[in-house]
Parts: sequence; C-alpha cells; structure tokens
Amino acid sequence: MSDKERGYAHRVDIRADPQQVWRAFTEAEQLKGRTDRTGQFVLPITEVADNPDVLFEEAQAAEEAREIAQAEKLYRRVIKLDPDDPAAAFNLGN
Repeated sequence: MSDKERGYAHRVDIRADPQQVWRAFTEAEQLKGRTDRTGQFVLPITEVADNPDVLFEEAQAAEEAREIAQAEKLYRRVIKLDPDDPAAAFNLGN
C-alpha cells in the first residue's frame, strides 16, 4: 500500500520547517476528506438524535416559536428516551 493510499501525502521530518510540516499535515487531512484546501477542518454535521437534553431544548424552542406539532413530537421523543423525565411530560400536557 502506498503512502497516498494510507492517507499520507509524503513523509516529513518533524524537525523540518513548521510551515512544511503544516502543509504536509494539511495535505494528509485533505486526502482523508477532513479539511478543505486551506487546511480548515470540515466536520460532518450529524443529528443528535438520542440526546434527551438536546431534544428537550429543541422542543422548548419549537413551543416558543408556536410550532406545536413539532414540539409535541420532540417531547414525546424525550419521554420515550427518558420516561422518568417529569418536565417533558409536564410540558407535553400543557
């Protein structure tokens, strides 16, 4: 397996010029799809589908925005994930 296939642009002596090390690091991360051309990390956006605290906050925000159906759906999801959460059940009932 070649260095490029392993995700390495090329080998760099870590005692080399810091800019050379950074360029090599950026190229390696770019090959893996984790940075753009400038070296800025590009992280995937994933849903926090099973975190009751985050879902509860989203439900409250939906309720405040008068998106009642969405708030109800989120509160029910919180209750399913954490049946002992009294706040979600209270907010769903009100």
